[in-house]
Amino acid sequence: MDELIIKRSIRWKLLITMIGLIVALLTTLTFIQITSQKKVYEKELGNRISMMKEKLIDRGKTLSHNLSNQVENGIATFNFSYISELLTKTVSDDVELHYAILMDISRVAYIHTLKPWSEQEYLSREEDFYAAGQREYAINEYKYNSQSFVEFIAPLQVSTKPWGVLRLGFSLDHLNKEIVKSREEIARQTGDMITHSLITSVIFIFLGSAIVLIISDKLSRPIIHLTKSANELAKGNFEAGENIEAESEDEIGILAAAFAGMSRDLKGSYETLEQKVKQRTAELVEARNQAVAANESKSEFLSMMSHEIRTPMNGIIGMTELLMDTELSAGQHKYAGGIHRSAKALLHIINDILDFSKIVAQKMDLEPVPFDLRSTVEDVVYLLSVEVESKGIQLNLHYHPDVPARVIGDAGRIRQILINLVGNAVKFTHEGEVTIDISCLFCKEEKTSVRFSVEDTGIGIAEDKIQSIFDKFTQEDASTTRRYGGTGLGLAICKKLVELMDGEMSVESRAGEGSVFSFTIPLLVDRGLIAVHEPYKKETEGTLQIDAKVLLAEDDAVNREVAVENLQKLGCTVDFAQNGLEVVEMVEKNSYDVVLMDCQMPVMDGFEAAKRIRDFEAQNNPPASGIPIIAMTANVLREDIDKCMEGGMDDYLSKPYRLKDLADVLLKFCKPGEPLLSENSEIIDFDFPDLPGIDTKSGIDRTGGNAELYAYLLKNFDDRYGKTTATIRALLAEGGMDEALRGAHTLKSVAGSIGAADLYRASAELEAAVKGEDRDLIAKTLELCDAKLAHTIEVLSILSEKPALETKVYSVPEETIEHEAIRSVLKNLKKLIEVDDTEAEEYVKEIKAYLTLYNKETEYKHLEKQLLHYDYINALKTLNCIAAEMSIQLNGELHE
Repeated sequence: MDELIIKRSIRWKLLITMIGLIVALLTTLTFIQITSQKKVYEKELGNRISMMKEKLIDRGKTLSHNLSNQVENGIATFNFSYISELLTKTVSDDVELHYAILMDISRVAYIHTLKPWSEQEYLSREEDFYAAGQREYAINEYKYNSQSFVEFIAPLQVSTKPWGVLRLGFSLDHLNKEIVKSREEIARQTGDMITHSLITSVIFIFLGSAIVLIISDKLSRPIIHLTKSANELAKGNFEAGENIEAESEDEIGILAAAFAGMSRDLKGSYETLEQKVKQRTAELVEARNQAVAANESKSEFLSMMSHEIRTPMNGIIGMTELLMDTELSAGQHKYAGGIHRSAKALLHIINDILDFSKIVAQKMDLEPVPFDLRSTVEDVVYLLSVEVESKGIQLNLHYHPDVPARVIGDAGRIRQILINLVGNAVKFTHEGEVTIDISCLFCKEEKTSVRFSVEDTGIGIAEDKIQSIFDKFTQEDASTTRRYGGTGLGLAICKKLVELMDGEMSVESRAGEGSVFSFTIPLLVDRGLIAVHEPYKKETEGTLQIDAKVLLAEDDAVNREVAVENLQKLGCTVDFAQNGLEVVEMVEKNSYDVVLMDCQMPVMDGFEAAKRIRDFEAQNNPPASGIPIIAMTANVLREDIDKCMEGGMDDYLSKPYRLKDLADVLLKFCKPGEPLLSENSEIIDFDFPDLPGIDTKSGIDRTGGNAELYAYLLKNFDDRYGKTTATIRALLAEGGMDEALRGAHTLKSVAGSIGAADLYRASAELEAAVKGEDRDLIAKTLELCDAKLAHTIEVLSILSEKPALETKVYSVPEETIEHEAIRSVLKNLKKLIEVDDTEAEEYVKEIKAYLTLYNKETEYKHLEKQLLHYDYINALKTLNCIAAEMSIQLNGELHE
């Protein structure tokens, strides 16, 4: 198709151009001819109409003058009968004369040939008034009943006095018919003329097109042939030029000869160039492969070495801190402090290099989680407060009231950016102040755009350095004698992180006058947990009942207690399991209406348990109907929910949840029963003290309104979870990432259940950091989580001073709740040891977190060593001793 279009383009262009010119010329000439002839016809028609009208007027004047003399004589002799006969005969003899009227000056009709009955009566039409007022000869044209008339008015005098008028009315219908007939004749003549002109034009166009086609074909044939050869040459066919023959000596012939010569030259040049290109291409491919391999090796080496170096660096920093806490001389303390500062500086450099390598390799992932933005900013201020105080400058925080407190985003990366910017501002400011300003550019119901600004009164940045300040390895002072350290990566990393979050970063500065670094990022507004401290008052009333047998899979005691209380309040029969393996076994042996499945559990998580349940149902003959499985998870991101649905679960319940949320999700799969009405409604008034950071109202709501149970959970929180962050830190030090992740997830879930908003957010950030395996971020979030946990425990210690709460303690049998999880795990391990199963070597790792919580680290190490050496006899003895010390009965069936 392309070749056909190229072949015909010149020919058709010439043909269309010439035919267009012919058509335009003939159209113009025909139009001029038709227009001129039409004007001639119209002029002739005008002349004819004028002549006919003049003829009628002349005849009317003559007739009216003759009749007026005779009428005046008749009036003078009072011979009106003669006048009547005269006028009547005149009207009947003249076809165009429509009527004759004899009327005195008072408009009394003496003779009216058209309406004899109106004689001796006053005439009152408009034309009657006009005629009566005429004292000299006049002509009047008018229309009456869609007919046109021309009236000749002759004044009459008797004895030199005006008597009246004689009116002769001629109909113009005959004249109009003649005019219409003339117009039709002219239109017919014009149509004939147009037809003849069009036929002549078509003949001329046909003949002209044939002539133009012949001429254009002759002119375009050599050009088309040359174009086709050029197209072949462009495709690499250098033989195309050899087929061109210069048949003429005009411009086209000269062009064809030049083209043939050019194609021969190109053929030789192409062959030479092709050899060089092949050679250069091979060299470039080899160089590229080497560069890619070197870059990948560099990135891999940089990432690996950063991780490897950071591990001993953390050890150096930790051991130095321990050393500085011992009794040292002043000199030793000074040296240890120098080591500590140098190690921290080196670790900071390593972290910058690792972050930058991730960004360059496009492996930097964001972890959006719900968090308290204000608390995050305040944490940055707190972390830098010591350095600020040591320099004697002032650090201000302006948090505008329209900025949402709770948002969804990568809290760790936002904190990293702020620490870097504020740290730089503090470092380069020797006097004055540093101001952090958090404002809201816009805020809608679900989205907001937050502007973070850090302003200082420090040394500032020279104007010629501002453009490059965000470049990697660039600093304002790049000399070898510069006063301030650093890699020059911090601002480059910050800018890249802001861009990853779809934001923008900018700087304004003058040398010696300070700087303003700012960045704006879009964030989602979190409408979730908000702390509100107020007394709880509840009136017991009718409670919806759900007739269902529920299997609750939950390894955490607090979450289990809350769930059991809520389920029992709804009228459900409840069995519970502490891990996914137990869930599978219980489903295979018993019948349940619904399974509430925790996703993060030891031994086997909820996802694997759901998969095995679905496999078990499919293997039945006939296949069993699917039991509804509802995921209970503190992760509510879209990918987490999708993972639950794809894993065979039917719905999900996000932790922390309220009684109504639990009832709503159960009612999707279970039938409601009759409401249970209490006989005596009573007011339960628990006036909890002010617990900063604890939303007691939401906490009681999540325990089904059981304030006694909620008080019990708060008072026992320290005993159960006070060592959680220490346990996570120990697990991380030994590489137990999965156990540490589960610990952070559990702490987040429990914190949400009791309404500890700050701890909930900190543990959520810790969980995200552990999941991302970013040890630097883990260290920061773990430190923050540790502080929030300590603060929560300190706040809850207020409850011990409230005797009013002592009598309302919710107790749960220790055997069924507190030790059930560890008992289940120990019994499973015992079964493996008794049959000398080598899987016990791996399974023993599952109980490490539990034994650490009960200060059994030494016993765990003995047990692990015995299993590694296949000493199953002594391993069984050690396991029994551990169980005896913890008052755990390992005999009997797994589920008693």
